[in-house]
Amino acid sequence: MPLCVVQCVSSLRPWKFEHICIGFLSLLLRDDHPLPPPAVRFFVQSLNHDALIVRKMAISAVAGVMKQLKRPHKKVELNPYEISGCEEPGELMAGDRKDNRWLQYDGKNLLKTQEAWEACRFVEKTHWGYYSWPRKLLLYAPVQEQPPLGRSRDEMNEMEQIIFDHFSDPKFVDQLIKFLSLEDRKGKDKFNPRRFCLFKGLFRNYDDAFLPVLRPHMERLVADSHESTQRCVAEIIAGLIRGCKHWSFAKVSPLSLSHSLQLFHSLLEHKRVSN
Repeated sequence: MPLCVVQCVSSLRPWKFEHICIGFLSLLLRDDHPLPPPAVRFFVQSLNHDALIVRKMAISAVAGVMKQLKRPHKKVELNPYEISGCEEPGELMAGDRKDNRWLQYDGKNLLKTQEAWEACRFVEKTHWGYYSWPRKLLLYAPVQEQPPLGRSRDEMNEMEQIIFDHFSDPKFVDQLIKFLSLEDRKGKDKFNPRRFCLFKGLFRNYDDAFLPVLRPHMERLVADSHESTQRCVAEIIAGLIRGCKHWSFAKVSPLSLSHSLQLFHSLLEHKRVSN
């Protein structure tokens, strides 16, 4: 069915019928059935379409494709009281306790080595442990049991290769950033969660493969004081922060991400001055 719609869209001439068919094609995205390669290529190429409405639909669709291509990460069941080394309290107690101290930030005990990083138990749900623990606490398994990072193009499937080829092309990325940094509604530009999800998916599925291509654009956007450019780089950096959750210690260590951290601080400084 998606192939028929793609062929239909490619043969259409009136723009309004093209937009309708693209909308129908985007509705065919399902969690349990990946899009075929021609449909993936169509949506990726549509990210640089001349029409704004098509680009918006393509951003949502490609973000959805990224979620389809997300590799599952293994989780294991753990007992929070065994980790903390204390007994389960007999009554409900909210706030800081001995049994949730192990997941609290401690500036005196930072993870500065790979061994400390891999031994740490990360809990991504901020509400877990504050009042009580889930009956079945599932946390990510050690990095050795997770899908490998830093894959080459030959190790990817056809859909992943299509996205990889386009976002590795400096000309494609340059045109995409130009479109994304345009002002949508004058004076009403806001952080767009769909664009954020697009970049989150890129950094989650492909690690830091696209950082060399995106870094010059991030530097340029941060230096620009216009709201639209600041919004665009904020979406990219937010996607980077969320997408690097499963990166190795070597890739997320301060030395590796120092440049991105500097860009983030510059972005906050521009925002503070503008306010």
